[in-house]
Amino acid sequence: FPTLKHGHPLDLDEYKGKKELRDLERFLQELQPVCTVEEQSFCSAAEKKLIKKFQKTSVPALEEVIEELAAEKRKVEAEYSLFKDNLLGTLTKAGQQKDKDVSAAPGQEKAKIEEDFRKFVDGLTAQHDAKEAETKAALTKLKRRGLALARSVQANRKPRSDL
Repeated sequence: FPTLKHGHPLDLDEYKGKKELRDLERFLQELQPVCTVEEQSFCSAAEKKLIKKFQKTSVPALEEVIEELAAEKRKVEAEYSLFKDNLLGTLTKAGQQKDKDVSAAPGQEKAKIEEDFRKFVDGLTAQHDAKEAETKAALTKLKRRGLALARSVQANRKPRSDL
């Protein structure tokens, strides 16, 4: 299935929801217009203030802001990706060990091993959910700091042939 992206054209987010028609329709109904330099009618007061600030910023300083925010975003995403990979590795190893234990265990112990494994998986799921929420909060905070708007201001400073 193709990757679906949404948001500011210069800072797109990947759609991670279900891809059933009902889910996509619900997502589209909840989608809000995006604030851009060209279309500020969809901007909050804080976003308009950021746009003005970025427009007054020198080109080199704006490039520094963009690189700093982009680096922070890459770091947050990389940390989450590493966390997920480690969690998946832990789950895989634990699942393999559980399978060995179940096959070697007498009948009554098998149910206990399965139950313990389910509890372990629930714990991993809780860790994942907490890290995912933390990551989303960090990315939302970065968005509020204006990475997309800074990129939009930068793009509007360039002659159209450079885009």
